[in-house]
Amino acid sequence: MAGARGFDIDLSVGEQIEDEVLRTLLGRSHLEVKYQPDARVALFIETSYRGRQSGLSTTEAEWWCLVYAQGRQMQLVRTDILEAICRDRGKRSRGGDDNASEGWVVRISDLALPFP
Repeated sequence: MAGARGFDIDLSVGEQIEDEVLRTLLGRSHLEVKYQPDARVALFIETSYRGRQSGLSTTEAEWWCLVYAQGRQMQLVRTDILEAICRDRGKRSRGGDDNASEGWVVRISDLALPFP
């Protein structure tokens, strides 16, 4: 995600967006916010970084808020549903800075489909 920007800036922006989403939407619910500003068709859902579990594999959040399209769009998904969507509809991939992460590529349109 970082591209030309540094991790410190990405973290700061991510924390600001997370605080805003929490205040606006959920109050006290535990929420994980992921910001992928350049995503338009698919999102990368991290499960490990440099060989260590992270992201979806370690989250304690009840919900994930996936913010994309320069912050103009977002999807709010229960964590258990996101895990199932990744398994059933996602594609395993490497990504992130220096391709150091492993995870799932999920089409944004799949997040909006009904899931049992």
